[in-house]
Formats: sequence, C-alpha cells, structure tokens
Amino acid sequence: MRQRRKNAPRRPALRPIAVGALLLGAVVLGLLLPGLSAAVQERSTDRLSRTVDLGQASLSLTSDEAKLEKLSILGEIAAGSGNYVELETEGRFMTAADVAAKFDALAALLNGTDLSLHGLERSDVLDVEPVLLVAASGPVSTSLVWVVNGGKVLDADSGYHYEGLQYVVDDATGLILGAEFRRYRSEELTAYQEKDWSRDAQRLVENLAASYAFSDTVMGLGGSSAIDVNTDLYYVNYTTGSGRVLGLPLVLGEDRWAINLYSD
Repeated sequence: MRQRRKNAPRRPALRPIAVGALLLGAVVLGLLLPGLSAAVQERSTDRLSRTVDLGQASLSLTSDEAKLEKLSILGEIAAGSGNYVELETEGRFMTAADVAAKFDALAALLNGTDLSLHGLERSDVLDVEPVLLVAASGPVSTSLVWVVNGGKVLDADSGYHYEGLQYVVDDATGLILGAEFRRYRSEELTAYQEKDWSRDAQRLVENLAASYAFSDTVMGLGGSSAIDVNTDLYYVNYTTGSGRVLGLPLVLGEDRWAINLYSD
C-alpha cells in the first residue's frame, strides 16, 4: 500500500512550494521544495501519448550508462525541460515503505560535512509518490522514480518556522538521484557568517560516488559560484572514457542544501 500520513490530502507530486502558507498549512498540505519542482510544469505532449517503456531494455539496470541516463533525465526536468507523469500504480521494484526508509540513506550522504537534516526525522515523511520522468529530447527515454516529501512546522522560539525536504529515489536501483532541504526563518537571526563550503562539497561528492558505485565513471568537482553570503553553488562533472558526459549542481549553505537540483 502507498504510504501516506493519516488525514493528509492527496496532492500532485511535483509542485512549487508556497512559502507564505507554511506557518498555517505546511504539514497539512505537504508542500514541496522548489529545487525539483519550481521549473517543472506538467505539459501535454505527443510523445507522452505513445506507450513508453518503464524499463531499460538495452541496458543493465545497474550499468554506468543506465545510472547516468537517470541522472540526466532528472537534471533536464529540474532545469525546466522534459516531462513527467504522476502514476497511480506502485513501483516495479520498490514499495512506498521501501522508499520512505531511504531517508536514512539520504542522511548518510551528509556524513563528514557540516550539512544536516537538522530536526527532520523519518517520521516527518509526509508523502511518497511514484512518477515517470520523460527525457526532453532524442528517442523516448524514461525513468521511474519516487518523489518523497517531508517537513514540519517548528517552534517559533527557534527563529525558524518550517523545515522541508524533498528527495527522489530511482525505483530500479534504490539510488537517491536528487534531494533538497530548506529551513525558513521566522525572524531575523544573527547575520550569516561567510563560510567556505569547498571541503564539504568534496566530501559530499565522495559520498555520492560511493553510493552510485560507478564502474568506469569518475565524479569530480567543477566550477563554483556564490548564491549569497552563506550559500555556494558547485557543479559535479561526470567523466567517462569519452570525456565529460554530465554536469549536475550541488547547493551548500547554512539554511539550504541540494544534491543534483537547483532553482533560484
């Protein structure tokens, strides 16, 4: 059975967060973070009228090529291209309970960094939905994933009013393809102190590489830029014998972080 918090209404898996409504209704509505969903609008397209293959017929499900294809499709969707279809069925390989339990694997990706989930726990998972992602260009290429949303309202005395999390799990392999966490301030706290996140970015890349377990693909940090005084944007390059084949973002900051997802 699909896991859903009691009395939580059903909602679309990919929708932008409404920050102004967080205090009054965040837990009830299960609002999403903007990293994956802000740029995404479900669109009608001729390609989606065709039958799509949920599997990777020509590739091993755990091959480098299959993993890179899944990451690439997610990157396209996060950048505002591609399409998605919300599914009413369960996954082919995982259940909603399996996917919710990936919360612990996500937390483990942060080991050795100054990033954290702060007060969020697995019990704060609000909704788990299977979604079919469809590539933007070329032959019809798809990825069956689960979109998990979590969050909770915080005590006003903490200076924050909400913490929210979204992560995306590949149904075939159980890999965490992307994630975003944010805390929203309820009042002006002590000003941020500038921080160099490069060490944390390198450790996060190492943890991701161990998780993805590529055979012949090398992951390495590329360029970076400042989003604000305490948040930096890095790019991770995926390189094979053919050269660089993919680049995906990492966002690192005091009140937000994101893996393979970024939106303004």
